[in-house]
Amino acid sequence: MTTLLASFIPIVGVFYLAYKQRKKKIIKNIIKTFLIGTLFGVFSFIILNFLMLVFLRNPNILNPNFSNLFEVIQLSIISAVSEGIFKFLAISIFVYSAYYKISKFTKKTERMLYAIFIGIGIVFFWFVFYFFRTGFLKAFYRFMIISPFSLFLTILMGYFIEKANGFSKNKKLLFLFFALFFPILFQVFHEVLIFNFQNNIFSIILFLIDVFLAVLGIIFLLIIFAKEKNQIKT
Repeated sequence: MTTLLASFIPIVGVFYLAYKQRKKKIIKNIIKTFLIGTLFGVFSFIILNFLMLVFLRNPNILNPNFSNLFEVIQLSIISAVSEGIFKFLAISIFVYSAYYKISKFTKKTERMLYAIFIGIGIVFFWFVFYFFRTGFLKAFYRFMIISPFSLFLTILMGYFIEKANGFSKNKKLLFLFFALFFPILFQVFHEVLIFNFQNNIFSIILFLIDVFLAVLGIIFLLIIFAKEKNQIKT
């Protein structure tokens, strides 16, 4: 119960940030990016299943059984890469691409917020998947447990993509590489720890660290928001 309550902290922070930005256009874009994230969650799910069938002996996404650490690392890499790439594509194309109108009329905070809702949309797809396979309570609990770290990774990815926009070609490619590499690396490391320390006090500590990182990300966005607001006043 404590872990479930703790997971609400960063989620409340996200919706508080959305509330601070309340405008009809922004709410419309939040809904749009959330739905885009859900759709890209479907794509990542299809690729994940395909890669599991190719590389794993036991491609059971609901209850994977591992005989050694190598199989744990394999699944962690497959899961992180399939989700990370589609999240990166969704954020790059629909939030930051010059060919899509969202990027032309928004401030830095708004773009970061849209990136977050793409990430939330991907996690929501997994909630729907687990809802039909395991029932509401287990699906909701899983959604709340994985949301904080997913939120942190999305903020990290959005930050690097945002940084890439302000540089020339070489530095831009470097920051885009960081936007893809570091979230995938952290997710692989995170999932290996989860699979190896299930039903353990360490898993609770890891979750609380996830919440802490997500809260730091929200605070970072609130600071950016405050700076932008002061710049508009001056």
